[in-house]
Amino acid sequence: MKAYKTLLFIIVCILLLGVLAYFFPKDGIQVGNITFRFPSLEKVLGSSDSTETVVNVEETLEAVKIEQIDTLNADSRDSLNYFHTFTSSHPTRFYLPNDNIKFFDPLFAELEKAQAGGELVHILHYGDSQIEVDRMSNNLRRFFQKHFGGSGIGLIPVGETGNLSGVKYETSGNVALYGAFGNLARHSTRSYGISGKTATLSGNATIRLSHSHKNSRFSRIQLLFNDLSGNLQATLSSSASAEIVEKESYESGVQLMTFTLDTPSTDITLNLSGNADLYGIFYNSHGGVTVDNIPHRGSSGTGFTKTDGAQLAACYHLMNVGAIILQFGGNSVPYLLDKKSINGYVKSVERQIQFLHRIYPRATLIFVGPSDMATKIDGTLMSYPMLPYLCETLRKAANDNGAAYFDMHSIMGGRNSMIAWVNHNPQLAGPDYIHFTPAGANKMGNILSDSFNMMYELYNYRKTMSDTSFVKTWNELPQSNE
Repeated sequence: MKAYKTLLFIIVCILLLGVLAYFFPKDGIQVGNITFRFPSLEKVLGSSDSTETVVNVEETLEAVKIEQIDTLNADSRDSLNYFHTFTSSHPTRFYLPNDNIKFFDPLFAELEKAQAGGELVHILHYGDSQIEVDRMSNNLRRFFQKHFGGSGIGLIPVGETGNLSGVKYETSGNVALYGAFGNLARHSTRSYGISGKTATLSGNATIRLSHSHKNSRFSRIQLLFNDLSGNLQATLSSSASAEIVEKESYESGVQLMTFTLDTPSTDITLNLSGNADLYGIFYNSHGGVTVDNIPHRGSSGTGFTKTDGAQLAACYHLMNVGAIILQFGGNSVPYLLDKKSINGYVKSVERQIQFLHRIYPRATLIFVGPSDMATKIDGTLMSYPMLPYLCETLRKAANDNGAAYFDMHSIMGGRNSMIAWVNHNPQLAGPDYIHFTPAGANKMGNILSDSFNMMYELYNYRKTMSDTSFVKTWNELPQSNE
């Protein structure tokens, strides 16, 4: 074929493709369960004005920094204006029910009392795979233990240790694992303890735990369980001591068994005999606070209502739980394609919050919304379109049901921020455009801790003023436009 004919053939093909691109329906052509799509003429020519913009991570992180001032030496109006600006308009603020800045007062007061009296308060951090391996929980633990005392890594669920790095777990004997979510078998009594999973003991079993961090030694170990027959016997030993601690249960029901070693250790061996649902082992101090990392991989956070409420409340009571953090939503994002599906999911989240309030009303509830997430849509990598509406709806649902809300999506930079976090150096999110890297989780965990710190500073500053003076000055401050 002559050269001019080849050129003519190519030009005709391009024209035909252009005509097809121009007239092909934007929503594609549905044939059965398959949708055929064709790029628009604007995309083919590279002239689309709908190019997805990506946020600047450095500018975003600079914008969410909390500017520190010496509130003790500043003018009272300046100090209160500092706190007022944070609680009303700062990107990292908590959205509080009815804008009640005293929302965290009961929690802070309880933590101060526990520290003074040598009691231990638990803060439970539930979440999906975004918090696995103690991500974000470790930041919160450092913050709360710095201010309110305490030590230890908290909960180690019986049967697995995927939530904590450096922990090795081995079990043998008559133990069967059940769960309220995931691929585990469901328990006939819906008895799952605080982690949503239980290991049912029927006879004899041995549990061996070790921690690789040599500078983290523990002398106080607790076992949370539900004795089914009133006959659980336990002996605990460690390589660091010749002492063997023996304990026995004489009644059925939810109980907390405490072992104290004469020499701190990084490993324990626990021999058990009896019939019981085993909920978890704790490495804790005698007082202060600990944050328990409780990841529910693959969960959307709607499994609490599938548990036995009375039994769960008994666990919370024994553990002296002061706050419950729920960090969910990400696993549902790919399937929430319109407002109807989002509203249905959020209704289910509301039921979880109402359930927790009902069975354990003393706990302060905080909901941490999903991060930004990205996927390819018509060949272009971009955020899931309905994410902003999901976050807005979750925020309203949390506040309407008495829970604070923390907006990770906005803090990251909003739409397409996940793309920027993945491309950042160092990487702050992984190539799946869903999960944070350890560096990203550490950054977000510190931001969340800083937000708690701001509310605690405000709590302490208000103590320096009479309530009348505070309310008068606060109400005179300029209101945010948000």
